[in-house]
Amino acid sequence: MRRSTNMILCCLVALCCLAGAGEAAPTPYSWETLSPAQQQALQSVQGNWDSLPAVRREQLVRGADRWLSLKAPERERARQRFSAWRRLSPEKQEQVRQNLAQLRNLPPEQQEAIRQRFQEFSRLPEEDRRRLRQQWQSLPPETRRQLLNERRNVNIRRPMLRR
Repeated sequence: MRRSTNMILCCLVALCCLAGAGEAAPTPYSWETLSPAQQQALQSVQGNWDSLPAVRREQLVRGADRWLSLKAPERERARQRFSAWRRLSPEKQEQVRQNLAQLRNLPPEQQEAIRQRFQEFSRLPEEDRRRLRQQWQSLPPETRRQLLNERRNVNIRRPMLRR
């Protein structure tokens, strides 16, 4: 008797589990589960949201959350940078992606040295930056390659071009 009671209880539990399995659980990152702020940030993809893979939806939600955490001046700067990115040709965009991949493959101390040199360059007056760019571009390609290779092999900081 006890054995049949246990068997009946197990069957009932199994049936309950199966009955619950048929109910539709909310899809991770379904449009309805997003906050109004997230929906507004992602409104450009609302029309095809349901057809996006779950991984892509998760990436977009994380991006929306980062966007929402920015202060107004940071958002404006991001808008300007995105606009500049969209104006680049596909070839230039690919070159930027390749450069970034190369940077990520460098040791952290070399990455930091490059970032510091870029910041120093960015702080120069526009006229000096323009002149340095012209100087660099006027060099023969082989000379530029040689300078870049030397630069990679030397760990000390020094100006690339003399003023």
